[in-house]
Amino acid sequence: MSETKLKDARFGRFLGGFTSEGTIGDTGCLKITNQDLQFIHQIVQSAVDVFGNEIVTKNPPTPEHVKDKNAFTYHKYLSTKFGKFLINEVGIKPGRRILNDQGLPDFINNWQKSGFDYQNFVDWLRNYLQARFSGDGWVSLNSKRIGITKAKAVNFDNKIKNEIWSLYSKGKKIKEYPKDAIEKLKNEGRKSYNFPREFVELKEILNIFFNINSKIDLGGVRTIYRDNKRNVLIVSCFYRLNISKQENVKKFRDKINFLEFDEFNRERLDSIILEN
Repeated sequence: MSETKLKDARFGRFLGGFTSEGTIGDTGCLKITNQDLQFIHQIVQSAVDVFGNEIVTKNPPTPEHVKDKNAFTYHKYLSTKFGKFLINEVGIKPGRRILNDQGLPDFINNWQKSGFDYQNFVDWLRNYLQARFSGDGWVSLNSKRIGITKAKAVNFDNKIKNEIWSLYSKGKKIKEYPKDAIEKLKNEGRKSYNFPREFVELKEILNIFFNINSKIDLGGVRTIYRDNKRNVLIVSCFYRLNISKQENVKKFRDKINFLEFDEFNRERLDSIILEN
């Protein structure tokens, strides 16, 4: 698959959607999952338009968690050959994302470092970011800001690790842990070395190529559980990459915005700009 295809802005759209809503295994098993069938169709079609119909299975999206209204969603499989291509040529790490803490795909960083056609690169980034924000993004009407959210396993020292192990039991909810223990975990999560690598790199991309200032913050502790395969305790926190202040929000709308069919977020974005 040629480098020209990788640099096609439609592939940027697919990759942004995949980063938000896709999963990939070591064997290349690849799927896109979302509650919105239109999102799945648009993201998959973006890849098909560049690489052809052979990269996608003929089966329609399959419902998941049919009996649970809160968890109900759809998934659509793409070919394992295409999945292996994403791993080997684009630099996508397979497996659980909260553990591997991948930054932007290697392809993006290599393209930027090797010299590039500025306008083509910015158009590609715009498509990537539109899909990324429509997949995991939100618009807050109250705080007049926009952003994306991401979960990540945090690193913490052995003293805190032993304390959490002593408190841990399977199925225990965050609110059932002592508040001081959770505060210790939050303090660790706020340290810059625990910030998601992707968010750190996106923050720089937004600033350099779109003149948009953003900020990373810790949303809170999401889950605590034992990973039986690795026999380790996982503390998953969620982080937000926030874009606030009127000038930054307006630049996002004018230079990037959400995907064209994402009317919900586009309308909310317009409303927080018009209100000010």
